[in-house]
Amino acid sequence: MREFRSTLTLLFLLFLVACGGETCPERPAPTPLDRTTTGAIVGTVTFQGNPPEATPVPLDASCRGLHSGPVTAGDVLVKDQRLQNAFVWIREGLGDRVFPLPTTPVEIDQKGCLFAPRVAAAETCQEIVFLNSDPLLHNVRADPEVNQPFNQGQPVQGMAYTHTFTTREVMVPIKCDVHPWMRAYVAVSAHPYFAVTGADGRFVLRDVPPGDYLVASWHERFGTRETRVTLAAHDTKDLAFAYAAP
Repeated sequence: MREFRSTLTLLFLLFLVACGGETCPERPAPTPLDRTTTGAIVGTVTFQGNPPEATPVPLDASCRGLHSGPVTAGDVLVKDQRLQNAFVWIREGLGDRVFPLPTTPVEIDQKGCLFAPRVAAAETCQEIVFLNSDPLLHNVRADPEVNQPFNQGQPVQGMAYTHTFTTREVMVPIKCDVHPWMRAYVAVSAHPYFAVTGADGRFVLRDVPPGDYLVASWHERFGTRETRVTLAAHDTKDLAFAYAAP
């Protein structure tokens, strides 16, 4: 019965077409940015106390062979109280500034039956390339609240699908229906002032114009934190976002 269901899923996804394909409007001319006055917002995202266990991944037989041991989802990555995979961005304060459209695409791979990276970010209308590096059938399903959803089958190793989101949104959940434990999150920003923390929990937002800002941090398990900051010309502000066990 399991093999029959897998066959049906394969046939379905082989004929699946993307429901997305949003058309990006022409972006107005960028607002001039005086880099002789810009500064930076830097900081660290931490977790205080004993973090909860990461979610174990119930790999099936085909995916288990791609790993040498147990696998976790990567939803809780804490080392020396530094929190990885937190998305930090300027939430308010940039007004109606327009920024150049990035020309470098964001890549999200499906490798070892996991999305890599698990948390990614792109600007509106920036290309996001979804890859399949596994010798297995995958599909990429996006379930946004604001942007258009899509569902794209990737039955062959090496396949790539490119998508753009037109409206800012934090976060767009991404999943694979073939392997239900596969999850990723994509933040869509209207500007370039964002970062996803690495293993050191650090973030750097460069070339920020002087102003009053609301800066936020998002984590899939621990929620959102916010703080206000005033950035003067040539200034660097160091912020700290702290999460903790209930």
